[in-house]
Amino acid sequence: MNPMKESEAEAEAAATVNDPMMEEEEVEAGTVFDISLEQSPSTSLHKITVHESMRSNFSAVAWCAKLNVIACATETCVNGIPRSSVNPWFWIPIHIVIPERPTEIAAFNVVADSSLDSVQSIQWSPICCPRALLIANFQGRVTIWTQPSRGPPNLVIDTNCWQREHEWRQETAVVTKWLSGASPYRWLSSKASAPTDSKSTFVEKFISQQPETSARWPKFLCVCSVSQSGKVQLHWSQRPPTQNATPPKWFCTSKGLIECGPSGIIAADAIITDSGMLHVAGVLAFSPATVIVWVVLPGQGNGLEFSPKTSITTSAPLSPPNWIGFAPLPAFLFSWQDQSIPLHCSTVSNFSAYVSSEAAPSTQCCGVAGVAFDPTRGGSVIAAVVVEGKYMSPHDPDESLSITGWRVQRWESSFQPVVLNPIFGSMDGNPPMRTVWESKVDISIPATDDKSKGIHFNPFDLPKYLGTLARVVFSAQGGEIAVAFFQGRVRIFSGSNFEPVTNYEINVGSSISVPAFSATSCCSASVWHDTSKGEAMLKIIRVLPPPFPIGQEKATSSTWEHAISERFWFSLLVGVDWWDVVGCTQRAAEEGIVSVNGVIAVLDADFHSLPTAQHRQQYCLGLDMIKCRLLVGSNAQEVRATVLDMQARVLLDMLGKGIESALINPSALLPDPWQASEEILSNFDMEEMAVEPELTPCIQAYVDSVIDLASHLITRLRHYAKIFRTLANQAVTVASGSTSGGVPNLTLNPSISGPSSLMLISINTGTFPGTPAVRLIGDCHFLHRLCQLLFFCFFFKRSQLARYKSGLRRTAETSLVRSNDGQTGRDRQIVPGSKGGEEPSPGPVRLGNGNAGQGYSVEEVKVIFQVLLDLCRRTSGLQHPLPVSQVGSSNIQVQLHYIEGSYTVLPEVVEASLGPYMQNMPRLGDADDTGLLLRELQLHPPAEEWHQLNMFVRPCTDSNDTPKPFRSNPLDSRSLESNDIDYGTNGLRPKKRRMIERDAAFGLNTSLGLGAYLGIMGSRRDVITTSWKTGLEGVWYKCIRCMRQTSAFTSLGSANIPHQNERESWWVSRWAYSCPMCGGRWVRVV
Repeated sequence: MNPMKESEAEAEAAATVNDPMMEEEEVEAGTVFDISLEQSPSTSLHKITVHESMRSNFSAVAWCAKLNVIACATETCVNGIPRSSVNPWFWIPIHIVIPERPTEIAAFNVVADSSLDSVQSIQWSPICCPRALLIANFQGRVTIWTQPSRGPPNLVIDTNCWQREHEWRQETAVVTKWLSGASPYRWLSSKASAPTDSKSTFVEKFISQQPETSARWPKFLCVCSVSQSGKVQLHWSQRPPTQNATPPKWFCTSKGLIECGPSGIIAADAIITDSGMLHVAGVLAFSPATVIVWVVLPGQGNGLEFSPKTSITTSAPLSPPNWIGFAPLPAFLFSWQDQSIPLHCSTVSNFSAYVSSEAAPSTQCCGVAGVAFDPTRGGSVIAAVVVEGKYMSPHDPDESLSITGWRVQRWESSFQPVVLNPIFGSMDGNPPMRTVWESKVDISIPATDDKSKGIHFNPFDLPKYLGTLARVVFSAQGGEIAVAFFQGRVRIFSGSNFEPVTNYEINVGSSISVPAFSATSCCSASVWHDTSKGEAMLKIIRVLPPPFPIGQEKATSSTWEHAISERFWFSLLVGVDWWDVVGCTQRAAEEGIVSVNGVIAVLDADFHSLPTAQHRQQYCLGLDMIKCRLLVGSNAQEVRATVLDMQARVLLDMLGKGIESALINPSALLPDPWQASEEILSNFDMEEMAVEPELTPCIQAYVDSVIDLASHLITRLRHYAKIFRTLANQAVTVASGSTSGGVPNLTLNPSISGPSSLMLISINTGTFPGTPAVRLIGDCHFLHRLCQLLFFCFFFKRSQLARYKSGLRRTAETSLVRSNDGQTGRDRQIVPGSKGGEEPSPGPVRLGNGNAGQGYSVEEVKVIFQVLLDLCRRTSGLQHPLPVSQVGSSNIQVQLHYIEGSYTVLPEVVEASLGPYMQNMPRLGDADDTGLLLRELQLHPPAEEWHQLNMFVRPCTDSNDTPKPFRSNPLDSRSLESNDIDYGTNGLRPKKRRMIERDAAFGLNTSLGLGAYLGIMGSRRDVITTSWKTGLEGVWYKCIRCMRQTSAFTSLGSANIPHQNERESWWVSRWAYSCPMCGGRWVRVV
């Protein structure tokens, strides 16, 4: 059963994107985009409108750092038909929005208890835990939503597929949140003015160097809730999780009581400390100026409930079980999962957030409206937002509540010895220690923009408690903090000194709009219900660089480019999505704050400054993906070629990992064939690199792709050498007429080479930048890896040929045969004219589907390998320094970054390697060779028109008159694939021209005839299996980032399951979470 078809979860959604590029006069600076979220007619058919006083417009938002999706909770809906089987009486729509492509949107409903109920908090699980969404309603209903993950190994993780896993009821809470261990990541960003060691690794900047302790908090789903009455309770998922398809069990503790008096708590937060202890910080209603910190331990103590299934004699607190590596609390939870474990709460420390000496306590009121732990400091740092003003005093009931200002504070704790009288002494000679809180930051903020005025409340419309006036939230990495005030005002601060970054206002009326930070806190998202439009609105605002910096001089472009680069590195180190940094960079570039090339130059310089090649190899693939995504929309020829080269490197990495994982003995892959002697290469035993038999069909497609990639490289290198030989001949011819004494003049003709003089031609100099693959010959790491994989491909083809000739598996292998004249289509069929029992016709036997379906013979693969082997041997002795940094240059060019440096390869070296073998190179058919191979390898230039129009971040093109695309059904991807898009009355470039540009980007239709290649245009190349499939095979999923597709996965409850054996399902499961070519997430093709 599809989990999205549950009665309480059945919903569809539509999104209308307001592109700031189209409506600059209406959109504030710094807005990345804003969209309206609407329910489909099927879910809103019986929805009725009730009076404003009878419904809740409170909205909540959460941003998942791993998936890069935003969960938006909107207004509560009321069913006009009681006892309806479609919807319950009351429900709250939850929209799952992919900000990178907001037309891909899903929605489900959570049940509400009344029209006044709403989502109080919505939060994604910590990045170290499985993906889950926690939704807590104001009236006590809590639900856990997860992605289906139990099933076959190749079960896809669909971003738009969510199911309810668990639900419980609780009292009205002041905080309901996930618990996780102390974060190993800490924001230690260096100042631009501070000197830095060029060889320092970024791991030292961002990853905490705290020593590992024995008491740790494990990685499991655990929820802590603190009620207004002062009760603490934990809910957690079964550990270890179940291995079958049954959902995991959830357990809960009894309720531990915090000594808060009958008035309860008005604000609270919880955190796991560095030692694995659970601390709760709260503000008591009867003493709102004091923040108290409690520790929660297992034990009867002041617990309210304790009903274990077995008899346990306990005291307060309980003795922890002996679980090595676990803190006491999780050890108790896992030891007695089926028992109602009691909790014991005791005070650890406290501090007063405000002391007023200007007015009498009866007329001057101060209360802490919100508290929050810094998630990276293990409970030692607390931020508090304080309300200043007057309240309804019992001495003067006519005095109404008013707010005169706010205070934002940062408190830091430390252990200090207790000063004792000498007569008391100490038992062990060491004085006792106590926790002392010290105020580090205290910022005063006026209640309104007019400092002389405050906020006054109607006596008949007072807030319920101080916690509804303001909230404070930290970003996941602790670098930024957002304070949301009454009436929709939001201020964002940065750093440990709370330096003001930006502020904005959301039209939420008398509510507060608590924003959600993105993965690297470069963006913040806010959602609210627009009563005038009757719809929910989602707005993403750029935090870095801020649109209007506060309290600081205008920073230079270089400063912001370094700051953006650090966010990229943080995302790579932590393992979170980096799209938010891309969006901020492109928007800031459009506003002239930074340049994309400048950010890339800083990234390259940082990459090359890493201390070892192992560090660079770890992050090279991620940096390739980032740069490819940053450059989407560039029309410059050299940029297009560079992007193709980076995608080729990513593809080779994917192919290599796939081949290694399919080998029976992965270590048998010869590491350096170019360094081996001819005797070793000729006598190498092919059985040492044997592939698991069940994975042979999969590896066949990978082998074809490796050979295609090598053929593409060699073809471009041949053109590269030919061009320079022609230029050299012309230079000599021109110079011969102006020389004396037979000494040639080496100055080139300006009509050929421009004003430059003749020099050693190198791909590093940007010569002929529009030629793809030429730069890759200078990448020694790429060249060596390709040679290594070609060596495997050669032996794989030999083993296939041997089996074919010996008659083993004749039927399966005959389907792969390709005759010398290429008289086959892409489907695996027997070659026409051949019979099952006949011997193959004389001539080379081509196996596989490479080279546009023609296949490759063993002799052709050997020639390609010999060319790469010769290139590796000729270049292995060359110097390969790391490129010089372009940071600060006035003319920054987009270049490749290199793991082991780059060669300077002369055209003569290329010609010497290619010359002896060019006559035996495989022919590429009648199509344009470059375009055909790019199509074969699914390498996408960055300026494809059809791709640009479907990226939410508008490309940085030179055109300013492109209208906003509109789709009647944003969820229908068929219009996206067929380019059937309506551009309104303004119109776009004619469809014929757009299709021609798309074909040109692919290199299609640029020759007189494509032959049989045109017959497979309706099929799709599977990005995982690298083979061509028809649209009827399996369930197709597409990557939301690059739009590549695959049908190799199994969906939950799917009847059309791909025909895969168990080993093959395991092999393709490596990419069930994200696309191997760009890291994007999967969504189902509608």
